[in-house]
Amino acid sequence: MLVRVKMILSAGPWVGIFAMLMLAVYYITVKILSIMSPADQIEKAVDFPYEAYKNNRHLLDHSLRLPRNGKDKEKDKAGDKKKEC
Repeated sequence: MLVRVKMILSAGPWVGIFAMLMLAVYYITVKILSIMSPADQIEKAVDFPYEAYKNNRHLLDHSLRLPRNGKDKEKDKAGDKKKEC
């Protein structure tokens, strides 16, 4: 850490001070966040069952339709009106 501080301060009289302040803000932010949510309290991510997914892909619905422009929205609204009738 001391080597980093010396390197930052050697950047110049104004830039070095500004970078030092940024480093201090970053360090304080990391410490506050580590106090609020310690690393030992974060849940471990479970492994994704790739083999089960690969074998049963056909059973899942993979259709994700996003509107590309205003025309798709109009078509969706027209389809909703037909469904209501």
